[in-house]
Amino acid sequence: MQRLELVRLKILAIAPYEGLKEIFKKVGEEYQCDFDVEHEDFCKGKELSRKVMHNQADIIISRGGTASYVERELSVPVIEVEVSGYDILRILTFIKDYEGKKGLIAFSKIANGAKTICDILDIDISIYAVNSEEEVQQRLEQMKRENYEVVVGDVIAVQKAESIGLNGFLLTSGEESVKKAFDQARKLFNHLEEVKSSYKPIELYVEHSNEAVAILSKDNHILYSNQRFVQLQQANNWPEEVVLMAVERMERTGSNKSFVEHSGHYLDIELEKLDQELVAITCRESDLQHVNQHESVNIVDPNWQLSRTMKTFITTGNDQLKRVIEQAQSYHQDVRNIWITGAVGTGKESLAHFIHFSESSEVTTPLAVLHCERVAQNIPLEQLTLDSDYSVLLLNIERLTHAMQQQLLDHINTQPKDVRYLVTCNIDMEEAVRNQEFLAELFERLSTVKVDIPLLAERKEDIEVLALSFIHEFNLELGKQVVGLRSEALELLKEQSWEGNVNQLKAVIKECVAVTNTPYIERESLEQALKNENGSSSPYSIDLSGTLEDIEGRIIYKIWNEEGQNRTKTAKRLGINRTTLWRRLNKVNPS
Repeated sequence: MQRLELVRLKILAIAPYEGLKEIFKKVGEEYQCDFDVEHEDFCKGKELSRKVMHNQADIIISRGGTASYVERELSVPVIEVEVSGYDILRILTFIKDYEGKKGLIAFSKIANGAKTICDILDIDISIYAVNSEEEVQQRLEQMKRENYEVVVGDVIAVQKAESIGLNGFLLTSGEESVKKAFDQARKLFNHLEEVKSSYKPIELYVEHSNEAVAILSKDNHILYSNQRFVQLQQANNWPEEVVLMAVERMERTGSNKSFVEHSGHYLDIELEKLDQELVAITCRESDLQHVNQHESVNIVDPNWQLSRTMKTFITTGNDQLKRVIEQAQSYHQDVRNIWITGAVGTGKESLAHFIHFSESSEVTTPLAVLHCERVAQNIPLEQLTLDSDYSVLLLNIERLTHAMQQQLLDHINTQPKDVRYLVTCNIDMEEAVRNQEFLAELFERLSTVKVDIPLLAERKEDIEVLALSFIHEFNLELGKQVVGLRSEALELLKEQSWEGNVNQLKAVIKECVAVTNTPYIERESLEQALKNENGSSSPYSIDLSGTLEDIEGRIIYKIWNEEGQNRTKTAKRLGINRTTLWRRLNKVNPS
């Protein structure tokens, strides 16, 4: 027998019944190709994908419902073994002499062919066309009620018929149908090879590009990735899911750029739609990679931060804070610089995060944070200059010296207009500008919009919901199961002055959760936590450790807070001038 040439073709044949498996083997041996045969039972779900990858199949051959299932699950081309007129004639001839009522159940194409043959040969058998597996079960139950005894159909129909006591005969595919499928596989493979060869130069270019490139399907499965993509993934131990989450976020927001972080490694991602079905992504190691190497600068991870900022602001019942939130939400896509004021512990940094990473915008651009109190001499400007769109958060800007303020101003004047600055401040900066303690031009550039956060003492209606939010957070952190506070404990919380604002409340709740082994925080536990908070270890009382200068600085800072951060009143109360007060405040670390 002449052997047919199928160069390099690899076929995986999946047989829904054992007899077809034997025909696959027989026919496959006549073709010069690599082929493997599996029974349907071994080719479901993940096992199916594993088999295809193991066999590196170019084309899959199967039949009926199995072929349809494989086609849905995989992107590998599928050739379906048809049920030919010979196959129908063979089974009808086989059963025509059976006594009793006979019926054939099949999808329309096969049913129509069977009806034509029955009409021509005058074979007495009922033909039923169905459009789904659900219809098969309904039709079989009807045939059972109508006293049918013999049913012809595919694997599913026969199994269901026999399960309800009918005599099932399988509509099989013969050798000629299998040969036809192998011939179709050869033609399809040759055509695909021609198409591939025309794209080979492009594939070689992409494969060996310095850019990490991947092609995704419309449901975000990676169909192709080049060598650089794989290398980047392996070098940084990137789970595939991290990249796909970023892609999904970009698709939701309509953005074509994003960045993601995993285990300290940053990746910039660009997305381009190729057509309705395919998306291309390009990945590169981000210039954010070097930022966290400096102690005064860090990058905020939006996935980590959003849940925390929402707690402090979204749940408020305070009208003043609601207005602040409305302001913040109106600025989340605005490039104007925003100056945030408020007493220590009110949540200025959290509000800055909230503005940048607003839930409604799902922003994918980075937020670089400069901790001004940590800057020793020169601001690390190179750490604050990124390639992509971004925002910069300047925390406690009053801690910068005049020289640093000028350095920052010069830097801002050279930056693109789409870089936004968010600023937090613990003092009355307008007074500082009047006293020439802060550069007027820098203040003007950074305070396009001003937002002030109220004290916790002014929003006591929020204490309960804040406390519950913190309980939930520390349950997760400490492995606890606290479900709330006793009413007496809640009343005690509301009676406090909360000089340290939200931060102090959070610290108290954390201590209570840590020591509570019952479902509710009791008043006694809270009293002890407040007592500890008001002791020598409290950041909101005066710590008497350190030098005399250290203790004096803490006293000055406490009185300044008591005077509503008004330096004129504070200086008058302390009997010193405002310049001295400014200098001493800048030496104090409020944390």
